[in-house]
Amino acid sequence: MKHKIWISLLGLLVLPFLVSAEVIDIQVDGMVCAFCAQRIESSFNKQEAVDRVDVNLSERTVTLFIREGKSLSEEVIAKITRDSGYKLRALHRRP
Repeated sequence: MKHKIWISLLGLLVLPFLVSAEVIDIQVDGMVCAFCAQRIESSFNKQEAVDRVDVNLSERTVTLFIREGKSLSEEVIAKITRDSGYKLRALHRRP
């Protein structure tokens, strides 16, 4: 029984990586507090193309999981970041 629970939990952790068509890592200047992280996460979550947002405040990074069949251009990402009050420092797309 314990094995089934662990396998199920592992599946839940891996599932977002399997359903996302693309993963985009961005570095953000000016994101220094929990409110900052919440603000930028909320801004990206409003986008139809975004499936999930992970914010790492200590690293000042945001990871965007893009929905299958959708895309988000660098210009749009930069605008969302800027409109949230921050500066896009770097962007890296993972397949």
